[in-house]
Amino acid sequence: MTLGLAACGQAPAARTPAPPAQFVDARTLPLSQASAGDYDRVLETGLAAEPQIWRAPNVSTKVYRAPVGLGREAIAAYYRKAAAEGGWLPDPSSTPPARALAGQYWSFGYKAGPRRFMVAGVEPGPALAVPPAGLPVVVRTNAD
Repeated sequence: MTLGLAACGQAPAARTPAPPAQFVDARTLPLSQASAGDYDRVLETGLAAEPQIWRAPNVSTKVYRAPVGLGREAIAAYYRKAAAEGGWLPDPSSTPPARALAGQYWSFGYKAGPRRFMVAGVEPGPALAVPPAGLPVVVRTNAD
């Protein structure tokens, strides 16, 4: 069936790139490390200000923890490469909302036709102690 679709010029559906190997699925953490404290609050505030599309019923959300050394720039570079290899284009509508806490919350996104994914997280700051399990990172998608 895929061959038939490809022959008609229709590419196979884009899949959300897998997270970096260093990411840990937050669902696998012990209960004592489940909360990221203030980072969770900053992340929730930023996510709440994102466009309505990210709250649609067909959007899945996965929460990961990233080591502190794997910051926003490294995560963005990883997804930029993975997105390009998977046929995704940058989605300018997935830039951090103005109401998010400037300098702490970050997000970016990609699209392939009607499919989209976004990645959001929180930069460590002097006022926030780093959680033992790492920094929270959220991946939302309607492509899986």
